[in-house]
Amino acid sequence: KFVRRQELCSVMMNVAIQEGDTERLQFWTEVLQCTQILTADGMSDEEDGEKDGEPVRYVHELDFRHPDLQILFGYLDNIRETENMIFNTVGRKRLCRIHSGLVQSECAPPVDLPPAYYKPSYLQLMTQGKVPSVRLAE
Repeated sequence: KFVRRQELCSVMMNVAIQEGDTERLQFWTEVLQCTQILTADGMSDEEDGEKDGEPVRYVHELDFRHPDLQILFGYLDNIRETENMIFNTVGRKRLCRIHSGLVQSECAPPVDLPPAYYKPSYLQLMTQGKVPSVRLAE
């Protein structure tokens, strides 16, 4: 998931460069940086399953990650469908991703994440010693 997201960002950055769209380039550069800062450890967990007889992928959120990141990565994960003039959608059908509503709490956050990447409530729990404390980026 981590590598795929980086690749999608790179493709979109190249399109922006080709079109001379500096705002679009800035956006995709920042999405790539956000992805790289989170690392693979900051990506949501997924589990294969089945719904109505069809294979699906259930997505479980991480308890520390800010909800805005879920929105951002949802946009990124769907970019192949929304930008179908850029991406070739021929081939194996992509598994439907369903947000399970479950939150993974056993995963510790990566070290050196900026505080803005955390849910404010999680940061508060860290300062209270109720969840393991990790080093934050300055």
